[in-house]
Amino acid sequence: MSQPTAAGDAAPATMRAVVVTRPGGLDALEIKDVPVPVRKPGWVRPAVAGRLSWGPVSARRPP
Repeated sequence: MSQPTAAGDAAPATMRAVVVTRPGGLDALEIKDVPVPVRKPGWVRPAVAGRLSWGPVSARRPP
């Protein structure tokens, strides 16, 4: 996982994310290092997002 830069409180360049790589169930989810999204004016970026909504996961399961 990425670490903050030498500035100490600066945002890291990458973050770990659960990525849906193909249609399917839980086997289609992979943990990857991805670029940190750039914050746009007026937007906020949460410090920690530690929750997964199971609605989209269950909707992706094959019938």
